[in-house]
Amino acid sequence: LYMLNQAAANFMKDGLLTDDEQQKIDDYMRTLGLSLTNLPAKYQGSEISRIEQSKMLKQLQRGILPQSNIQAPILLGKDEVVLWCYDGVTMWQEKVKREMVGSHSGFSFRVMKGVTYRTGGFKGHPVEHSYMDQARIGSLYITNKHIIFHSSERSTKIPYKKIIGLNPYQDGMGVQQDGANAKKLIFQGFDCSFVMNVMSFIEV
Repeated sequence: LYMLNQAAANFMKDGLLTDDEQQKIDDYMRTLGLSLTNLPAKYQGSEISRIEQSKMLKQLQRGILPQSNIQAPILLGKDEVVLWCYDGVTMWQEKVKREMVGSHSGFSFRVMKGVTYRTGGFKGHPVEHSYMDQARIGSLYITNKHIIFHSSERSTKIPYKKIIGLNPYQDGMGVQQDGANAKKLIFQGFDCSFVMNVMSFIEV
């Protein structure tokens, strides 16, 4: 894996992986029985990961559905395959807090010791404040049809065709789904460039 990582860094200097370079990597992996989709933690996010992701993106661009040995913990749809998995991802979910604000009209006067009477009434209006709440930490699975977040407490499946906004961040991404009551989700703890490229190549 160390030698493969060094070769990957050299091959990916120009940001592209040629068919000849890919063949050399495939031969090396086949000979040693290596898998690039289930790497040790030390090599997750390394140049090796970029090579396998580049290979998958090239296949998607050519209309070929990539195959991997990653098993998702939830039931997948017909012709759906897991392309990649990011572990240790934090999901943040938008929540809305509602409160009444306003003021009292009229005036108040003292009736007796410790008792005050106020005339008029309270005039207020509801105000909403949105904030991002840390929901949980789990694994993010990227398939050819969904973004799937799975943790011990809950699983969330987001169809690509329901996504109307995708905001890339340095260490994650924000997802906005279609729907009047859909709340924004933020996934933190990975490089989202692969996900962005997957969505640009697949047919939603």
